[in-house]
Amino acid sequence: MYGISQNPDTGDYIIVFRNKHCEKCGRQYLDINSKWCKICHLNHFENNFITWTSGNEEIDKFIQEMQLKINKHTNILFEWISYDQFKNIKKVGKDDDFNMVYSALWKNGPLCYNGYIETEKYIRSSNKKVALKYTMCDSQNITSKLLDEV
Repeated sequence: MYGISQNPDTGDYIIVFRNKHCEKCGRQYLDINSKWCKICHLNHFENNFITWTSGNEEIDKFIQEMQLKINKHTNILFEWISYDQFKNIKKVGKDDDFNMVYSALWKNGPLCYNGYIETEKYIRSSNKKVALKYTMCDSQNITSKLLDEV
């Protein structure tokens, strides 16, 4: 609660609260502090499915399913990342007998929700240091085993 006021026309007193409802759909925010509306954000992700592709239907479907599992504004948003987004790629070792691990900088960086700015949107955290795991499988024939590991 912010306080109390009075309507000068009617004389009615009113209690002033923080806005707890999404301005787009009118539903109550799950997290009032972040002003994050799950329904609106899931709709946004779903509407953007047609704006990107990995080139592999199975991977695209997997990424879409992961995006629709988001439950809070703090969840990591799983997405397709174009390889040209990585720079300073350096070999750091092996994960096991078949997988090589590299470090890199992700130029654009991951999407992070920022409800504290006027537009209440996802912004990118640029130049994020990440690990890249190269798998030694036929990338043209992605298997469910690889997706299970993800």
